[in-house]
Amino acid sequence: MYLASQIPYTSEDLKRTGSFVISLNTIENTSIIEFENKELETYFKNSLGEITPEKVKGIKELVIDCTLTDNNYSDLKYFTNLEELTIRNATIDLKDLEYNQSLKQLNLIDSTVTNTKSIPNTVCSLAFLNCILADDLMYLPYHLGNLAIYQTGFTNIKPKNPHELRWFFLDSNISKVDLSFLNNCSRIEEIKIATCPNVTHPEALKTIPKNCKVYLDDYAPIWLDLETYNSLNVVSEYDLSQEIDMLDHIASVLVPDMEVDEATKLAEISNFIIANLQYSQDVIDENKDYENIADSLNRYPIKYALDINDSYDEVCINYACLFQALANRVGIESTQLMSEFHTWNIVNGKYIDLTSLDVAQFYIPEIDRSYTLEQLLDMGEEIPEYIYYVGDVTDPFYEEIYHFNEPETISNNIGYVKKNDDKIMDAIRITKNMLVSIVFISLLSMIANAHDYLKYHRLEEDINKKIESMTFHK
Repeated sequence: MYLASQIPYTSEDLKRTGSFVISLNTIENTSIIEFENKELETYFKNSLGEITPEKVKGIKELVIDCTLTDNNYSDLKYFTNLEELTIRNATIDLKDLEYNQSLKQLNLIDSTVTNTKSIPNTVCSLAFLNCILADDLMYLPYHLGNLAIYQTGFTNIKPKNPHELRWFFLDSNISKVDLSFLNNCSRIEEIKIATCPNVTHPEALKTIPKNCKVYLDDYAPIWLDLETYNSLNVVSEYDLSQEIDMLDHIASVLVPDMEVDEATKLAEISNFIIANLQYSQDVIDENKDYENIADSLNRYPIKYALDINDSYDEVCINYACLFQALANRVGIESTQLMSEFHTWNIVNGKYIDLTSLDVAQFYIPEIDRSYTLEQLLDMGEEIPEYIYYVGDVTDPFYEEIYHFNEPETISNNIGYVKKNDDKIMDAIRITKNMLVSIVFISLLSMIANAHDYLKYHRLEEDINKKIESMTFHK
């Protein structure tokens, strides 16, 4: 029996469901396979040999790793018993998979994806690796238990049934993630959020079960408040509360009155960062260990931006992440963008690049000399507002990887489900191995860098001493 959902149908839902079931039964009982996409037909013939209905129906796992000029994948409808599908290097409309009503695991890699709302609701494990979602929302199938997202551009998540989600893995600096979707995830067991500077509504984490394990990295202090952090069952390399507390303190000193105008807030934050951060000369000069230095600075952007021991100077990730963290705390709506080689911030549609501003020279015609912004501040010069913005951006460094879209109205239509609870539970058990392996790889990375954290572990008195000694430039 084919069901659209466990919620009441509208007349239109019932009409579509009836038509869909007729089409699905016709496909399942066909004795002739006629491919619309000849490229795909050739690919299958090369990998499978002769294509017959019997052979196609016997296939449960399928990998398509070729690049097609014809983006029509609707011929996959003939694989009626397909349970696991991996597609690489594709531009795919997922509506082409709507008839694969036995599908349980879907992996999309290095692809541009549209129409996630059409993913079959039988899918209970979904992975996006190095993808771009062309839609404004990522819809999660009705029975989805496991979701893994790595370096994938998307804006928002809409679960059709949030109570099914058990495991959520996100590692992506090109995503702008609203965590509100977690509000009703009553059975979630594990969450991992890594390398994400753009996160909103983290307070939704307070609604998850108390026993849910939450894996966080050094990007979390950018958007996480102390109350929420303390309410979580956090698994981390060290206690992030010290960084969160330090960021809160800096923000409160820079902007003690939240009612001041945004230009004043922007100036205070920018001046503080430029006065206290210095771009790494080792990275600029490509000294012997510069790659390891840059890697550490990128992996721990807040740790080194607030580095008590002044172990390293910084690079662009530390400037941009510290700006993002302080902007979040003083009510400035900022988005951090990244290209392949650089990162910066956007406020009110304008570029802010404190990395470039820190080394920029400003010419004073009256004395025929140029000064850095920090020198002008030390001289007591009044700084015009426009200085903080990057003007006409033409440098390739500013070609962002992904442009953030704002989500449109969310549709409540949940598509179609071929009901089979036993198969769904089997798939969850099978695909859990794939997701656990991702966690294991991350843990190996954590262990490999543990010495770095131990070496620079911050004690309470060190933080207090650093706060007291900081110079807050006005």
